[in-house]
Amino acid sequence: MKKRDVINALVVCTLLALFTGVIPLSCAYHVGDRPQLKFTSSDGDAIDLGAFKGKIVVVDFWATWCGPCMQEAPHMVALNNEYGPKGLQIIGINLDEDQARMTTVTKQIGFDWPQYFDGKGWGNQLLKPWGVDSIPRTFIIGPDGKIVWTGHPAEMDQPLKDAFANLAPD
Repeated sequence: MKKRDVINALVVCTLLALFTGVIPLSCAYHVGDRPQLKFTSSDGDAIDLGAFKGKIVVVDFWATWCGPCMQEAPHMVALNNEYGPKGLQIIGINLDEDQARMTTVTKQIGFDWPQYFDGKGWGNQLLKPWGVDSIPRTFIIGPDGKIVWTGHPAEMDQPLKDAFANLAPD
């Protein structure tokens, strides 16, 4: 994120707090931002969003105890099957507190992409920087590293199709 973008985000958050009396949970990544994401996956692999430059990346916040997340699981697998060979990389950010449950479920439903797990549930350290306050929540990141869309995964088919049509991955 550029220094100017950080300053603009801080100004917006300050104005929201001053004029509405509401202090935002976080001032987080938005469409057009270049998010940062580095972690060790639950499988022990080093994951760095910057390493996926040139690909279209979907970052998916989810949990096994989240009914809507589990409803979307077959959809996510289908999107991965369709777009994975074309350059899609999905990264899961899991909000479970039980890693064994998360691992079992990911294997059962076919989530064969990297998963972040810290066991803290809603205290997950990635929620605040990404501005996630409900799940499921997905972000589509273009080949240049910028967020092109964010929302509920049930609504991402057209934005993902558009990303592949207009931002062809390397």
